[in-house]
Amino acid sequence: MKHKLMSVQKYLIAFIVFISVASVGVDLVYSASVSDLLNETGTAALYDTSETATDPATLVGGIIKVFLSFLGVFFVGLTIYGGFLWMSARGDSEKAEKAKGIIRDALIGLIIAISAYAIAYFVLYSLSQYANKSASGF
Repeated sequence: MKHKLMSVQKYLIAFIVFISVASVGVDLVYSASVSDLLNETGTAALYDTSETATDPATLVGGIIKVFLSFLGVFFVGLTIYGGFLWMSARGDSEKAEKAKGIIRDALIGLIIAISAYAIAYFVLYSLSQYANKSASGF
């Protein structure tokens, strides 16, 4: 029975890794025609559709966003894993307590990751607004 549970855990971990990699690559799936339509819509709505994001704050913000997205996927995966352990404990209080601990720790980590994203967004947004005001002379 333990061998079967290890096999299920391996598949679960592989599934979580696959989902996290697939969710990052979603931007690569857009076809050229969809991108063209989105650019036309953005231009018609008077948005800046230029793709030159060489501003350091934008670059750092993008890197932080990707990193925190990975952390979020990791903690959601841990929550699912803990839930799976809890459901498969079959009345064993030691396994159930271990699963509860994993879920609790994953939720704390998820809250920390979301808070870090919010703080980073606020700081980088404030810095970019300050840089824009300094550049315009106000």
